Amino acid sequence: MSMWKRLTQDVSSSAVKIDVNMDHVATIVRDGGRNYTRLTFIFAVGDNHNGYNIIVKESPDEILALSPLPSK
Repeated sequence: MSMWKRLTQDVSSSAVKIDVNMDHVATIVRDGGRNYTRLTFIFAVGDNHNGYNIIVKESPDEILALSPLPSK
């Protein structure tokens, strides 16, 4: 069973709630002094063949502490 968590993605200066399958996340990194966290996904490729990633507002500790969404 996949573990999904609801996070806040920062898209064009507006907050959007997204559900993330945490089983497919390779790394969770807070970007320096910035106020966001970068999630990089396993086996996904973005521009220039770099790993595909998204930016969320929650810190790594907040993400890990969140309860998974109930399965349907």
